[in-house]
Amino acid sequence: MPNAQRPMDPCQHEPVAAAVGPLPPDQGLATAGEPPAAVARDAPPAPVLTVDAAQAALADAARELRAVVGRLQQVHAGLPPPGDLDDRLEDRKPYDVATDVLTAIEGVTRDLLPSAIELLETAAHVTDADLAQEHRRRVAGRRQIKRTQRLATRAL
Repeated sequence: MPNAQRPMDPCQHEPVAAAVGPLPPDQGLATAGEPPAAVARDAPPAPVLTVDAAQAALADAARELRAVVGRLQQVHAGLPPPGDLDDRLEDRKPYDVATDVLTAIEGVTRDLLPSAIELLETAAHVTDADLAQEHRRRVAGRRQIKRTQRLATRAL
């Protein structure tokens, strides 16, 4: 293929294939003239996990995310804030890199990762009995709402 027809990386201004080289055919992508279904047909089957193994993997992932939170908190503690941090946070001045890094760490460690960790830990330790009990509570709650609605309708 001539260079003029190759896809260009807009940042590098050179052919992408020249920068990364051709992908080997075993990467799960269709090659020229090969339909995508043929590649999927030849792909190895996904490994089958037991529920216990999946829950153990979720518990491991939650522990790893807790470690990430700790590392991010160390970075936050070690990065001195700019002297004009309040002005930057209150939009009187543009953010600088330090302010952006600090606020990104705060947002991730305070808002995003704790929710992900909680979801992973809950799923890692939940049992069928826990889920059945939760289901009974939800059904009972819906029944109570319907009863209340019926009583309110009759009162009108």
